[in-house]
Amino acid sequence: MRNRFGRLIGSVALCAPLIAGCSGGGGGPGAAQASLPASTPVPQPAPLTPPPTITVPASFQTANTTVTYPVTDAVSNADSSGLTPTAPGEGLTNVTITTDASGNFGRMSISLPNVDGKIVTSDVNLSIATPVQLAVLASMLKQVYGPFTDDATALALNQSAGAQALNWSAFGLWSYAYENDPHGNGAGQSYAFAFGNLTPAASVPATGSATYSGTTMGMGGGPGENSLYALQGNAKIVANFSAQSVVTNLTNLTIQNIYTNATGSLPDLTGTSTISGNAYSGPIAGTGLTGSVKGNFFGPAAQETAGVWQASGGGSAWLGSYGAK
Repeated sequence: MRNRFGRLIGSVALCAPLIAGCSGGGGGPGAAQASLPASTPVPQPAPLTPPPTITVPASFQTANTTVTYPVTDAVSNADSSGLTPTAPGEGLTNVTITTDASGNFGRMSISLPNVDGKIVTSDVNLSIATPVQLAVLASMLKQVYGPFTDDATALALNQSAGAQALNWSAFGLWSYAYENDPHGNGAGQSYAFAFGNLTPAASVPATGSATYSGTTMGMGGGPGENSLYALQGNAKIVANFSAQSVVTNLTNLTIQNIYTNATGSLPDLTGTSTISGNAYSGPIAGTGLTGSVKGNFFGPAAQETAGVWQASGGGSAWLGSYGAK
């Protein structure tokens, strides 16, 4: 794959909720760019029609503020044949949220390193607002990893933990295609991420236990042509603060092919992590799949948890994010 930061997308408008496909080039005010090698021409941005502005409340942040959050993330290369590992050091560094006078999202920026090791920040469009539905997530991903459109991006941001709303955290999926794969479809990278108001390490309970219920979303698939899927399921996180351990259960994992809309399922994934401060990490596994999970506690007294996971096996690979309370 060529330099993944040949041209980053910039836009401060947000797409309508449950409308997939904020894609295509365009450099709006404040968009950052990274230099390509001299031998690689930089294509001119295609005209971009600004998406309609919508109001999406940021429950974890007050009005008229700009706040930068550390990010827990998982990243993979992606194209129509599924996911493959990235080079080390290609994860997100932070997320910056700006809210308007009503407390709604006015702008979201994502920061990450480019090939020169410098941090590049770009504004991104919001393609799906919470709650995220599987069929719409599949449609959104098709706009990125379907027939190639240079520098197509899509962002799903979720503040829903099933029937409940998250108050201190959010989780999501950001996909960015910057070249075409051998089949003429988009190829690039996808990032699962979680962020919010972290629980101070000293405020994480030292005794007792808590059960958090919520949802997970993500993507994956492979091997073979047109084998990329959207994913959605349930998340149940059981924290034993006395034992400093967390059991993660991801269940009812439903998948939908972004090209054919065919649906299927993945085996449940479970694993036990070790708590360290306000974070936890450990292995996760299911029938034919092994991987890892990492998460954090959010809120003044660990009222919520959110994180990311990755798993692979049998020629397929998957990543996702989750939130629960």
